[in-house]
Amino acid sequence: MRTLTRFRLTFLVALATALPLVFPLFPGLPRWARGLIAIAVVVFAGWREYLQSVKPYLDFTERRSHFFELACADAFDRLRQIDSTVRLSIMELNWRLPWKKWGRFHMVYQLGMENAPDADLNLRADQGVRGVSGEAAHVRDVCIANLEDANSPSYRLTEEQRNKMKDLTLVFSVPIRKLKRGRDGQLYPTNEVIGTVNIDSKQSGALPFYRNNAVQGGEPTLQGEVLKALREMSVVCSRIMN
Repeated sequence: MRTLTRFRLTFLVALATALPLVFPLFPGLPRWARGLIAIAVVVFAGWREYLQSVKPYLDFTERRSHFFELACADAFDRLRQIDSTVRLSIMELNWRLPWKKWGRFHMVYQLGMENAPDADLNLRADQGVRGVSGEAAHVRDVCIANLEDANSPSYRLTEEQRNKMKDLTLVFSVPIRKLKRGRDGQLYPTNEVIGTVNIDSKQSGALPFYRNNAVQGGEPTLQGEVLKALREMSVVCSRIMN
């Protein structure tokens, strides 16, 4: 925050605090006028704080969502033509000190998840987000979860969380890595995971469908095409989220 701006905020706070001491100097000032002055000072200070602290964060979030859309929307729309039940989400992993197991996954971008019961999932870092995001973060590699398999892992999800994702049949998840600038000035991915990009499906028999069908001019299988797209999204998301 700039020095002048910090001074203005400090002045407004000091003025609001000093008002009870100043008003006695004007004994003829009506109570309603004193109240209006106090309210005006508080409202003005709050508005200044919003403009300097809250609004820049909201603008940043809006800009970041725009970049996520540029990175993901086209590939998602093409996949939707093949599987109408597919959805896409980007989760950000926020660590909480002193132990990283206290980290939480937060949804920062989604497509095809309007009013979905799992659209607002907020889970621990050691849990799977819609099944496999947590696993992808821990193994730092692609994870594929066939949720139609009766023997599929629980991913440490609670019963309530499993109920929210009970209609899902397949999830692909790829980690998003933190970038670090090398000596040559270029950014390189590290082993630290800062989020995941995920694609899931509600289609019955989704895993065989993705493994046995191909996209003309693309990877040998639809699954390979999805994983290729997710990896490309992950690289772009690394730059957006760093």
